[in-house]
Amino acid sequence: MGERALPARGRGSWHLPFGWRDLATVMACGVAVRIVVLALVAYNTAGGDMRWYSSAADNLLEHGVFSDATSAPYSPTVFRPPLYPALIALVRFVLGRSLLMVQLVQGALGLAGVALLGNAVGTISKRHGRWALWVLALSPFDAVYGGAILSEALVTFFLVAGVSAPFLLRGAPRWVVSGILLGLAALTRDIYMLLIPSLAVAAALFLSRGKALELRLGVGMLLLAGGVATIAPWTVRNYV
Repeated sequence: MGERALPARGRGSWHLPFGWRDLATVMACGVAVRIVVLALVAYNTAGGDMRWYSSAADNLLEHGVFSDATSAPYSPTVFRPPLYPALIALVRFVLGRSLLMVQLVQGALGLAGVALLGNAVGTISKRHGRWALWVLALSPFDAVYGGAILSEALVTFFLVAGVSAPFLLRGAPRWVVSGILLGLAALTRDIYMLLIPSLAVAAALFLSRGKALELRLGVGMLLLAGGVATIAPWTVRNYV
């Protein structure tokens, strides 16, 4: 039998089986893997999706419009959701236009996702939580995508955070937080939009098993409401 998770570590509304001392070695190895990947892989940002995201970020930063146009007029586009170009624009505004700055931010998001998912698994079994931490931190695939101008790094973080929230937080707000994070994932890659109602149903059926019917329905509705409220402003923008 696997080692069961110990009672919640931390204070307030958090449930964290692994503390900073538990995570330090794992995170250090994860950083090392990502540094090696950045040193070995030559990323081409001049074509394909990387060029599109970079151009959209520049238009957002320089012209204040979400557009993929390469010259005036910079007409708004609804071709892709907005969050990843917005992240690139924010990094360039704060840290400069260096590709390395985007890669460092994405590497940090990847490692944050490792810590979140490892802790979420650790709430069920600390043994399996440790395995999850090491496997994810040392994954070369995550490290490679973390260095590319592609939305995978950001959307993976939101997906991991969204499914981890019900395990790491306490109380009813955790379902709203989960819905918000999944909504942010859909605003990064719209293919995940249907994941919100699917997980709302799953949460009501399985994660709140044993509770009264009205409470189970409330869990699903809270998660769904968080997701819908997050996506709604972008939806309104696209139809106005």
